[in-house]
Amino acid sequence: MSPRGTGPSWRSGRPSSPLAKEYDRLDFVLPFGLIHGDANIGNVLRHRDGHAVLIDLDGLALAPRERA
Repeated sequence: MSPRGTGPSWRSGRPSSPLAKEYDRLDFVLPFGLIHGDANIGNVLRHRDGHAVLIDLDGLALAPRERA
């Protein structure tokens, strides 16, 4: 099963390698989700209704989540 469940490989169009094939066989405990590459207090703004908004999304990725 591929990590995102979208076929044999989530890296469509990328060269296949032994490492890539092994990665596709991994079964992650937590689901894939959006990961902010630089989450810190300097990258948070407060919306006028009070909730937090992450900014500086150039390091954003879709990846397996980690346990906190």
